[in-house]
Order: sequence, then C-alpha cells, then structure tokens
Amino acid sequence: MIECPTWCSWHKGPADDAELIHVVEPPGLGLYTCKACREEHRLVAASEMPLQDWLDIQMGRARPPTRCDRCGGLIPHGQAEAVQVDGGSGADGSATVHRDGCPTRPRPPRSYSYSPYAGR
Repeated sequence: MIECPTWCSWHKGPADDAELIHVVEPPGLGLYTCKACREEHRLVAASEMPLQDWLDIQMGRARPPTRCDRCGGLIPHGQAEAVQVDGGSGADGSATVHRDGCPTRPRPPRSYSYSPYAGR
C-alpha cells in the first residue's frame, strides 16, 4: 500500500505531520495543517484540546484558544495579553502570555465520559 501525505491547508502542500484543525460544514471537509504552519500561525490541533471544547469551537459557541509564548500552554480566548519581550513572535516583538501568569503545573484533562449511574 502506498502512503500519501496529508494536505496542509495553510501552506497548500503535502505534509507528513498534518493534524486536523477545523471541519467545514457542509460538506464536512477537514482542514489540516502541518507542524510548521501550526507554530507559525499559532493554530491548535483538535487533538490538543478536550473534545467538548473543540466541538464548541466547531459549532461557533466558542473562539479558538491561542498558545502561550512563555510556557507553551493553551490560553482560552480572551484570557491572553501581549507583552513586549526580546525575540517575541509578534510582528512588533510582542509575546502572547497568560493574563494572570502561567500555571505552575498543568491541569488534569477534563473527563467527558458518560455513566448512566453518575449522580445516583
């Protein structure tokens, strides 16, 4: 079997490390991006966030998160600030960071499993 690379929707070329970013409805077309484009355009892959958060973004109930230049963690929409630093990723040398400081330890992932016995 021949392996075909996935198409990166951002640089419009083949990519071996592309991940799903967004689904266009209709017709249910997936937009994928390679790691280099995710870093350059500060995109967050679907696999990097909880399923419910990604579904909320797809349905238009939430805005996509951005990535913190300091700790690399995800920052929910509206909770980031731009600060001036040497070598920041912004066009003006700014960096995007957590408004209230970076978390000292990562939060455990939220569980979305369903149990018919929960709450009884």
